Amino acid sequence: MSRTIHGVLALVAGAVMALSTPASAAPAGDLSSKQTSALDALGIRVAIPTYVPAGYVLEEVKTTPCASSSRRSSNGTCSTGPDYFVRYHKGSSWYAMEGTGGGIGGTSLTYKTPVTTRAFGVVELRFGSGPDGVGLAPSAAQMRAVQNELYCDWLGSGPFYHLIGERISPDVMAKVLASVEWLPADR
Repeated sequence: MSRTIHGVLALVAGAVMALSTPASAAPAGDLSSKQTSALDALGIRVAIPTYVPAGYVLEEVKTTPCASSSRRSSNGTCSTGPDYFVRYHKGSSWYAMEGTGGGIGGTSLTYKTPVTTRAFGVVELRFGSGPDGVGLAPSAAQMRAVQNELYCDWLGSGPFYHLIGERISPDVMAKVLASVEWLPADR
């Protein structure tokens, strides 16, 4: 009987640990096989965050492949893509990783903070209203305060990658950005 009780306690402890874990470290596990197949079919490397903050859930995955008649460059891009968008949300707060073959613009929010990523090295996370493009260093209080708009500079040299978000604090967004890795094609 005591082995049964210990077994039940071990199961309960494991379940409590799983429920109390603050974040997921495997977003590919959130993707369905249909979604991962669609991302793989784009013919480009796919970057995705591996850190999902507590309470955030996968909301959507959108993919737009190159037109079948389009010529592809050696890196897999064509004149209008391919593109993808993987979005997570929690209430009115959200963030998304996107990739595109081109058509990008500059970045210009007021504050910036460096974030080290495995996939792209050091990346600037930008946020805050005020004089665009100044690149001021944020205070610790600003890093904890929820911001209306956040994003990183465009990454890569084609395809290009970008993490964007709304109504999320820079310190949480920095953790998401730091976790960006390449989605393996062989899951």
